[in-house]
Amino acid sequence: MKKMKNFQLVALLLMVMALSCIFTGQATALTSEQQAEIEAAVATGDEEIIKAVIKAVIHAAVTADEDPGDAVRQATATAVSAAVAGGKDVAAVTKAASSGAISGAVEAAVAAGGQNVEAVAQAASNGASSGAVEAAVAAGGQNVEAVAQAASNGASSGAVEAAVAAGGQNVEAVAQAASNGASSGAVEAAVAAGGQNVEAVAQAASNGASSGAVEAAVAAGGQNVEAVAQAASNGSRSGAVEAAVAAGGQNVEAIDQAAQTGSNQGSTQAQQQEGNQEPTPEPTPEPTPEPTPEPTPEPTPEPTPEPPPTQDNQPGSPV
Repeated sequence: MKKMKNFQLVALLLMVMALSCIFTGQATALTSEQQAEIEAAVATGDEEIIKAVIKAVIHAAVTADEDPGDAVRQATATAVSAAVAGGKDVAAVTKAASSGAISGAVEAAVAAGGQNVEAVAQAASNGASSGAVEAAVAAGGQNVEAVAQAASNGASSGAVEAAVAAGGQNVEAVAQAASNGASSGAVEAAVAAGGQNVEAVAQAASNGASSGAVEAAVAAGGQNVEAVAQAASNGSRSGAVEAAVAAGGQNVEAIDQAAQTGSNQGSTQAQQQEGNQEPTPEPTPEPTPEPTPEPTPEPTPEPTPEPPPTQDNQPGSPV
């Protein structure tokens, strides 16, 4: 009996040590100061500030050789938790945080040189969506599908923006990698959380990944939008399926169909939205006044000849 208790105690200690290693590894991705910066940015409710602060935080973390996936996962989870606690628009904060995080990771990879930019984009995007979904589930009462869609949209748009801005990057490949990571991260987190509608999460994440990539490509200008859309669609669908297969016990066909539907919807909606934007009307030129025509002179009437005098009226006629 004593040996059994000792064995159980050792097993418990080993489990605690393992969990400690996991959480310690995650905790060292970002410093407490960096987490405080993210929380302060979220407290402002300003999406541009949130995006800029998290972009800088992740750029610094990746430059310091932190794992992009772990760093971004912690950043987005921190942002979502802060948004819930502060009563902010969780989806808007998630999108801004995810976009800034992936931009920072991709920019850091490009600046370092010799990095596999697509791999960094994929890992960071996976961290963005998984961290956001995990935080949303943990908070309770959140629309997990909306958070997954916002995180994936921000991830793919941030990746495309950074790739275009850096120059010399294969934008389609980056879009595909980011979309793959975003949808796989969302599915992984939904499965791990339990009690989630995995197909709905897959559809929402794929929708966000495709729409984000297309929106960023259109906004950047000079991009092959159709190619980016196709790449993002392929990436989001394959990411969802890969995650479902790896998790086991999932309806892979249903998840594949949901991801395809979401991807198609996201891409189509993004392109239609861009097409429906009315261009700025050009000022209507004032009509040039037509010259006033000179009046046509009326013809002068010819004098009517007087009739010849009759015999009675002729002078010298006998009376």
